[in-house]
Amino acid sequence: MRLDLDKHLLECPLRLEKCEHCKIEVVVTQLARHHLLMCPKFPVNCPVCGETEVMRENINGHINIISGDCPMVVVPCSFRHIGCMHQDQRCKMSKHYQEMNTQHLMMLSTRLVDLETKHRLDLECCAKKFDLLLNDLKQRIDISEKRNMQLENELKEYKLKLGLN
Repeated sequence: MRLDLDKHLLECPLRLEKCEHCKIEVVVTQLARHHLLMCPKFPVNCPVCGETEVMRENINGHINIISGDCPMVVVPCSFRHIGCMHQDQRCKMSKHYQEMNTQHLMMLSTRLVDLETKHRLDLECCAKKFDLLLNDLKQRIDISEKRNMQLENELKEYKLKLGLN
């Protein structure tokens, strides 16, 4: 009877076995399905470049257009923010950067001039607003000082009338 139990435990289709990739225990009859569909550590082929042995959990990172390393993913030019709309496979972008170096520098220069102009105009606008506020404050101070002098004179007159001097 003990031998039958030992044999059953070794052959039972519902026994648990550790996945060799992720070490999770899986029912032995579901192991192939687990590998093909779910195992995060199972090596798969990149759907873009065909690279083999990429862990399933790393595929999204591998093909990420910003931080990935898949050479065949189409990525935008790093100078897109200043007007270069070129995009190509990651493995071809170094050639683009070499060929378009002068144009990228010209785009940067144009952008710099635009920013300097905007900055100068912003400063001029701020200076005008500051001058207006300063003049307004000076006028208010003048009015307050005149009113203060008027009140001091009125106080002196009342004191004289009351004989408090």
